[in-house]
Amino acid sequence: MKWSLATLLLLCFAIANASPTATPHLPKWAVKLNCKGWSDCYAVNNGSYGNRNNAKTFTTQHEALQFVKTFTKSLLRLDPQVVEIHLARN
Repeated sequence: MKWSLATLLLLCFAIANASPTATPHLPKWAVKLNCKGWSDCYAVNNGSYGNRNNAKTFTTQHEALQFVKTFTKSLLRLDPQVVEIHLARN
């Protein structure tokens, strides 16, 4: 019986250590733009754009929509679309 209990405890310990400890990433939102000559174009601030790594990100879709309301006319012409993005894990 002692051996069975020890095996069970060891198994539980192994399972607990094998579980991922990192918390899952919450979705991020950004504003994608249709920039001529760019394959990936996102709003960096309310007057400029850049690639996805430089995109201004938000925790909610609502925050991203509010951000679009502050855009300059030149960015509004680039057909802004709020999209969910997944950033690379470090």
